[in-house]
Amino acid sequence: MAVQTTPLSDVMGAEVTGIDLGKSLDGSLKEVINQAFLDYKVLCFRDQSFDIAGFLDAAHQFGSTHPHVYRHLRLDDFPDVSVVSNEDKDVHGSGKKFKRAAHFHTDESYKAVPAKATLLYSVKVPDEGGETRFVNMQTAYETLPDKTKQRIDGHMAVQRFLTSNPDIQLATLTDEEKAEVPDVIHPIARTHDETGKKALYVNAARTEFIVDMDPAESKALLQEIYDHSLMPEFQYHHHWRVGDLMMWDNRCTMHAATHNLKPGAERLLYRTLLDGTKPV
Repeated sequence: MAVQTTPLSDVMGAEVTGIDLGKSLDGSLKEVINQAFLDYKVLCFRDQSFDIAGFLDAAHQFGSTHPHVYRHLRLDDFPDVSVVSNEDKDVHGSGKKFKRAAHFHTDESYKAVPAKATLLYSVKVPDEGGETRFVNMQTAYETLPDKTKQRIDGHMAVQRFLTSNPDIQLATLTDEEKAEVPDVIHPIARTHDETGKKALYVNAARTEFIVDMDPAESKALLQEIYDHSLMPEFQYHHHWRVGDLMMWDNRCTMHAATHNLKPGAERLLYRTLLDGTKPV
């Protein structure tokens, strides 16, 4: 079967079929996939079948991987792989289950050198619910009013893992984990290191304030950006199937989990992160 790429929406995302990522990809096929990745920002490779080692091998065909900051979610034998589940608990805090990643965010925007991409592989998915919602932050930037672009271009914002936003639910960090995520400063509009195109790089889950701006003005401008970014016309909602391997570009997207599972439904996915470059 030939490799086929089919758009998943008019906004972003493409389904890739006819390819087994458990097998080694030749250079020309990698180039085709990378171009599709740059064009669509979110790729869904259907009908994959891996064990954990196979999932990690598949990821390594696209770059080097690294572990998530939460140590309790890492797999002992494969620390670069972490678990995403509707059973996730605040292990070092309340001990209770919580709605992880329900907020729109960009993976590792709180790091000095964030992940280029995230790969998520579905092992168990519910018949209904549990979608992952994506936002095209390149289109969100391009459709901003010119006056707003002028206000943000060249400006930086503080990104913080331990957000002051009371609406964000996070698992409690250990002291060792806290030491790994000091505040960082990134551009409000990030220039993609492969395409040269700009995308908004702020989110309500991690962005604290705009550097060198009056606090009230900073708050109002960030809220304007958030309201604009989350308009439905910039979003794609992915309905998972077992065997989906999703790979998305953290340089120009946001995403959020949807916690709308019915009682007794299960959701289990494996996750890894590809090394990236410092935002500019």
